[in-house]
Amino acid sequence: MLILAEDADESVARRLEAELEMLGLRAVLERPDDRDGESVHRSLPALARQRRAMAALRLVPSEGRVQLWLSDRVTGKTTLREVSMPSGPDAAELLALRAVELLRASLLELRIVVRPGGEIPAPVAAERLAGPSESWTPSVWLGPALAWSPGGTGASLHPLLGLRWLLDGRIGPEVLALLPMGSTRLASAEGSAEVSRLVVSAGLRVEFPLSARTALSFGAGGGLASLTTEGAARDGYVGTTSTTRSALLHGAFGASVAPTKNLRLGLETLAAATSSRHVIAFAGRPVGSWGRPLLVGALVAELRFP
Repeated sequence: MLILAEDADESVARRLEAELEMLGLRAVLERPDDRDGESVHRSLPALARQRRAMAALRLVPSEGRVQLWLSDRVTGKTTLREVSMPSGPDAAELLALRAVELLRASLLELRIVVRPGGEIPAPVAAERLAGPSESWTPSVWLGPALAWSPGGTGASLHPLLGLRWLLDGRIGPEVLALLPMGSTRLASAEGSAEVSRLVVSAGLRVEFPLSARTALSFGAGGGLASLTTEGAARDGYVGTTSTTRSALLHGAFGASVAPTKNLRLGLETLAAATSSRHVIAFAGRPVGSWGRPLLVGALVAELRFP
């Protein structure tokens, strides 16, 4: 956080610096180059960008009043508030508190469903300053997925379905399902088998916005994996149908972009492992295995409900 103040306003600036640092924002105090303050609305955003500051605040005295100019790169706007010059021993503290209130009011946009279109993502301290939020954003996402596991069963194509509830668009529970769509075929001298797979898992997802429209996310959880084989035996053998199930742990990574207010397009990847290896056997002879590990990649469309 950059603070620009004249020598006469140093006590206010120092008090403001202390207030911001108590809120977790590191403040840097500088003297402004110009003296009239007339070009503040043009120079302040550029100066904040040049100093790589989350925001820049300029104090401009004006005939018994003080102009508080704030350029906030998180929300992408410059704000002016003009207040009366307080008097007495608490004058510096009162002005500093009004400056903090101005910053807090600017950051309130972080608490709406559609994130503000600023230049930089909000730091943790800015989120804290904006105040608590209890806004849950439900969403559903769906897309084609390719799943693969070593062991000879090959890759398989699936629909990947997910439900997610994020608190303040950042963290929350999710449920995902890798649904069967057709099967893959294993063949040997004893016969053949059609193999289908199903995974249902639940966990926690954390999203990290990179900008107003792009984000990365990470998740982890656990669930159930199921492998079904339908055997077709050759002469001298008997074909059977069997289903094996096991527990599963997964980790997830996602990257997304929001072309519209409620729609996100992205990539989802999963890395999972079953508690026990699913083995496919023909006449007691193992011919394939599945589940350790299981890798999934999907292109998904996510619909978020305000």
